[in-house]
Amino acid sequence: MAKSKDFTTVKELAIKLAKELNLFIEALDSEEEPKAEQACELVPITLEEVRTVLAELSRDGKTQEVKAILKRHGASRLSEVNPDEWEAILDEAAEIRHGS
Repeated sequence: MAKSKDFTTVKELAIKLAKELNLFIEALDSEEEPKAEQACELVPITLEEVRTVLAELSRDGKTQEVKAILKRHGASRLSEVNPDEWEAILDEAAEIRHGS
C-alpha cells in the first residue's frame, strides 16, 4: 500500500512539475521572438488518472472530501465532470492529501 501512495504522490508532483515547466517555457517564449513550434506540450490528463487519485483519497478516509470536490464541480460522480475540470480536481485533491 505504501508503494501505491508513493506512486500517487510522485504522479501528482510530476503533473504539477509539467504545469510549472509549461508556464516557464511560455514566459521564455514571450520574451523572445515567436517560434513556429511550441517547445513543450502538456500531456492530457485522463479520467483514469483522476479516478486513481480520488480513489486513493477515499481509501485514506477522505471520502467526504472527495464527494465535496465532485459537488463543487457540479457532479455526484466523476463521470459527470467536464474533462476541462479534471486538472482543478487534481489540484484540490493534492491540497487535501498534503493537508493544505
